[in-house]
Amino acid sequence: MRVGERVRFTVTGAEPGERVEVSLAPTLNRGGNCCGVSVPGARAGADGVATLPFRWPRRYLNGSEPVRWTPGAKADVIAFGDLGRGIAVVRVRRR
Repeated sequence: MRVGERVRFTVTGAEPGERVEVSLAPTLNRGGNCCGVSVPGARAGADGVATLPFRWPRRYLNGSEPVRWTPGAKADVIAFGDLGRGIAVVRVRRR
């Protein structure tokens, strides 16, 4: 992923109409609750698929402090729904 790039994540296996939210967090901080940013969510269609389009943000929050993504860092893309969560890991690249 590149900072500022328009991206789309597709989530499958959700219940029809289920609200799916996405959070982006540095993999380095996995397991903690200090860092990340939420992006707009979406509702799953009748087939249980939700597509979440957004622009990769320039910054994430470390507590209340905005921090720029480090080029080459790994980021966890965490999809949350009523039934649980799933994680995909991506690498943040220079613009």
